[in-house]
Amino acid sequence: MSRPLILLIEDNREVRMSARFVLEDHGFSITELENPPQAMDYLQQQHADLILLDMNFALDTTSGEEGLRFLRWLQQQQLSIPVVAITAWSNTALVVQAMQLGAGDFIEKPWQNQRLVQVIQQQLKLSALQQRNQQLTEALTNQQTELVWHSAQMQ
Repeated sequence: MSRPLILLIEDNREVRMSARFVLEDHGFSITELENPPQAMDYLQQQHADLILLDMNFALDTTSGEEGLRFLRWLQQQQLSIPVVAITAWSNTALVVQAMQLGAGDFIEKPWQNQRLVQVIQQQLKLSALQQRNQQLTEALTNQQTELVWHSAQMQ
């Protein structure tokens, strides 16, 4: 079985290194990118099982707008990849907006390693269940068989 691939979008090299150590120790593969535009390019060519998304980059350090813009782009592309948002500047409005735009969970920096791993594992399980549910729904939809009854009583 292949190791789940996590796409880590984070501009701080030390934070990326810290996340890599923790996540590789728990059996994940990591691809590191510094900003959302790099991630957009990457995702048009490659697959990821989960995205760890920092919410703040070069534009400013507190609004979360760059992360929200990336979440909007992800929705427009109809890519159903679970996203865990991370930031050092958490506020309720940002958490709500990120969740409305598809983030499955939100972690504040500095994180607790056990919680980070737990949230990622939970989001991967949830994603697998959603994919299985979609497959079953499509299979049922494609099986549009009509039941035809032939019996004296039915006629």
